[in-house]
Amino acid sequence: MVLVMDDGKMTECTMSLENAGSSHDNWEELAIPLKAIPGLSTMSDHIKEIQIFGDTSATFYIGEIRIIHDDTPITIDLQSDQTIAVNDIVTFRGSAEAGPTLLRYEWNFGTNPGPVEKNGEFMVDAEGKTVQKQFTKSGDYVVTLKVSDVYGIKPPAYEKINIHVTL
Repeated sequence: MVLVMDDGKMTECTMSLENAGSSHDNWEELAIPLKAIPGLSTMSDHIKEIQIFGDTSATFYIGEIRIIHDDTPITIDLQSDQTIAVNDIVTFRGSAEAGPTLLRYEWNFGTNPGPVEKNGEFMVDAEGKTVQKQFTKSGDYVVTLKVSDVYGIKPPAYEKINIHVTL
């Protein structure tokens, strides 16, 4: 996307349709925070043109372009605690809401002795809304899902479930 300002200056940003959300009537909904557009804060206050391009030959049908104020926090809905057998493959499904914000799903499986954080960074074992994990040793594990705003504007949310692995 390229924004052309009324003073002739331009700025561009890339948006991935991979994270687009489904809306009503089979339309895809895509949101990008103004804060995520490089250099926009130092430009004119008036947008003259919005140019949208793709990386392949295609037709875009645009139903609506609007500017909204979104302060919806990230909330997570995660499955409940489970007891499983060693070597069972478990499917974890995360679901989160955050208004129109594009979200990233990161999982930590609490594999002993692996920490959830190292040097203040969340240790990521898998990414995606749905992931699978096979626990090869018996024990108790705390699986943590971190859901964050892909642009880093909203604070992330965390949810944990306990997995008890039996022989």
